[in-house]
Amino acid sequence: MDIATGTVKKIIYSSRETQVITLATKQGNLKVLLPTEDMHVEPRDHIRVKGNLIETKYGEQFLAKEVDYTPVSHLMITDFIGACVGVGKATSQRLIEAFPGNLIHLIEANEIEVLSKVPMISRALASTICNQWREQGGKVELIQFMDTVLSNVNAKNRQALRSAARKAFTVYQDDTVAKLQEDPYRIWAFTSFTSADCLAKALNLKQSDPRRLICAVEEILYRQLKIGSTWISLEGCKRQLITLLGNEEAAEKALKQALRNDRERVIFTQSSSTTSLALSGSAIMENYVAEQLRSRLNNKIMEIQVSNEELKNYRFQNGFGLSDEQTEAVKLILNNSVSLVSGGGGTGKTSVLYCANDMIKQSGSDVLQIALSGKASQRLIQQTEDDAFTIAALLNRVEIEPNFLDNYRMPVVHIDEASMVDLQSMYRILSVFEDRPLRLVFIGDWAQLAPVGIGLIFHKLIKSNVVPRIELTMNFRSNQGVQIVADAIKRGSEFAPSNDVEIISYEEKSELMAIVERQYYLNTFNGADAHIIAARKSTVTEVNVKIHRALAGSRKVIKVAPQFREGDLVIYKKNDADLGLVNGSTGCITGQTHAALIIDFKEGRKLLELDKIQNSFSGDYILQHAYALTCHSSQGSEFDTAIVVVEDFEMVERSWLYTAVTRAKKKVVLVAKDRAINNALSRGFGFKKIHVGFEI
Repeated sequence: MDIATGTVKKIIYSSRETQVITLATKQGNLKVLLPTEDMHVEPRDHIRVKGNLIETKYGEQFLAKEVDYTPVSHLMITDFIGACVGVGKATSQRLIEAFPGNLIHLIEANEIEVLSKVPMISRALASTICNQWREQGGKVELIQFMDTVLSNVNAKNRQALRSAARKAFTVYQDDTVAKLQEDPYRIWAFTSFTSADCLAKALNLKQSDPRRLICAVEEILYRQLKIGSTWISLEGCKRQLITLLGNEEAAEKALKQALRNDRERVIFTQSSSTTSLALSGSAIMENYVAEQLRSRLNNKIMEIQVSNEELKNYRFQNGFGLSDEQTEAVKLILNNSVSLVSGGGGTGKTSVLYCANDMIKQSGSDVLQIALSGKASQRLIQQTEDDAFTIAALLNRVEIEPNFLDNYRMPVVHIDEASMVDLQSMYRILSVFEDRPLRLVFIGDWAQLAPVGIGLIFHKLIKSNVVPRIELTMNFRSNQGVQIVADAIKRGSEFAPSNDVEIISYEEKSELMAIVERQYYLNTFNGADAHIIAARKSTVTEVNVKIHRALAGSRKVIKVAPQFREGDLVIYKKNDADLGLVNGSTGCITGQTHAALIIDFKEGRKLLELDKIQNSFSGDYILQHAYALTCHSSQGSEFDTAIVVVEDFEMVERSWLYTAVTRAKKKVVLVAKDRAINNALSRGFGFKKIHVGFEI
């Protein structure tokens, strides 16, 4: 096994697992592959790597087996300074020549005045060098401390704890060792309870220590966050604590400790029927969102006056007018500071927005549309002909340009796909608009997929007695048979197949692939738009490969990217403002040039060269086949035919099945294992299993 020592000069590529770095060594730059998350490093770290040189498709790389922080030697000082602040070797050499015997001592002593007397070395540069040197020393001290404490711990746990300690260093810096000695359970924030227990045991803490007991309660509450819930009942928490701590006595002690502890970490509430607990951060966010919405509901803003006659005579570009439901929805938006418009796919929610936006702009106010995903924001732009932001893009814009919102006079803020907006996103939206007048409109479908993040907002607002709301029920898009099945799924009722909804059973995976291939062929034979929807990403990938191979023989190869063919359905998996594409944009490859693919997206025809479809570092393709999509990727889209693969596992519940079915305008083909549809219905709506404290 070879050893390389040097300073991390650059992070070439980083994913959740793998990292590729440039390591500046005395022998020159070395490309190092760090294959696990526990090995991840940061620029300017000085490390010793054990491993071997290997050949990869990206050239020769050094595959690391072990990584350690190490003090900087006199021999490595030039490379360290160069990597620290990006200066050249000539500048580093000036320092070495000026202080040939005691440069390291001067840096360690933070002698900025002395160092800055060297030509071309400013006080700022000298200060940066000293700070980075001290940080490197702190990391070395931390790892030495961890190795000493964990000397009797097995290699796997030791490596995980060393990695967690490095993450802790980003928060506590030079105080990390002292902080972990004071409370080893602080490391829980960067690893698991089991690992924190391991460190505490190595530091001789008793299992009855209050620090351990409070951390155990936090662990249970964090597990709730991972499934979307912000609160848990006292009894529910106790049951999980018994499993975690091993006995009822320890669980009761942990709860008592948490309840008597100051409320910086754990919050509890008591009603006539139950006591519940939450992590303080999520409770604070829920309270803030509730207070902000109550305040806006109580402080009425001026209504936008539109006559009944004007709404009755309103016409869209296709010549159609508003239904009675849509008319009431437009009035709701124009007359309230906070309102909610719900409705299934095809019930005309976008038409309501189009008309409301028109009336709002005619009144002299502004419209600011927000959606959770880039795909949804693009759809808003296309359908309402008004600009739209993703939540993340708006917040980023305000951060870069603090006065950006001043451009909007009394804005109306539409939040589309509101059923998927989580607590953290809502908190950030309301924070950025704090003390600003606005009209806030939530638009969504309560039966569709719940938030991926924590909390529930839309589903709680729709049950509120104080939020003005309307539900659109008339469907303008789907065939009657599709709508009947969608309504049955909402009720949790079994349904029979019809001309519009076909049900096909399968038993084995090989049988599934054959059925899906045949159904795709049958439903696209006359040029209809059909997509396959599945829950598992592995199923989506397998179906895409199967369909692509079946069609590839009759289609022209794309020379710049031979895995694609002209006629392939594709999805773009990245937001790219230059191209005008977002993560989730779908299209069809219609041609090629010598260096690019020609793709007709819904956003328009685009020419994509290789660097736009492939990540140059990882080799992963940003452009992927899209014959099959996950349900989340398909949300917001509509197809002539939806071929829905109903797999039988926990994720496939009523909101998943409802969302998949309502992607279809004309026909649904359900390909399901025996009882998979009934099991999905019996699982109920996933959002009903999410427990939150938010309500108004």
